[in-house]
Amino acid sequence: MRLDEIRPQFILVMGGAGSGKNHYISQNYPDFKLIDIDEEKLSMPISVAISSIKPMLTSAFESGANVAHPTTGTNLEAQHNKIRLAKKYGYTVTLVLIDTAPAKAIGQVRDRVQQGGHDVPIEKIVTSNNAARDNFETLRHIADKSKVISN
Repeated sequence: MRLDEIRPQFILVMGGAGSGKNHYISQNYPDFKLIDIDEEKLSMPISVAISSIKPMLTSAFESGANVAHPTTGTNLEAQHNKIRLAKKYGYTVTLVLIDTAPAKAIGQVRDRVQQGGHDVPIEKIVTSNNAARDNFETLRHIADKSKVISN
């Protein structure tokens, strides 16, 4: 048995808005603790602001749970900090890029809105998908594993 098979797992799924990050997680890591900032925001009163996801990640890492976290990945420093935090707690880190053409992502956001989900401006969909690709390339060398999923 390899060491990374017995260590807890942190799956950091990057992709622009509408790329299909949560769908990928639900299909591939259904038993992992999902740390999703968008879902957390929806479950809190409007008067409560989430300034950092770090406390949620820290709590999950302290418990030793396998964790999956979807993020656009547009903030390079924040993603780097998440990877470092996971490694501090002894996690094997897998970085996944959901590489989605902007036109497809725009359609997926449109479908999500029709089903009652949150909207994202088209400009942000395009810029977040491009930033996710760029930042993935920068971060993949510090993860234990990395892979690109073409969507």
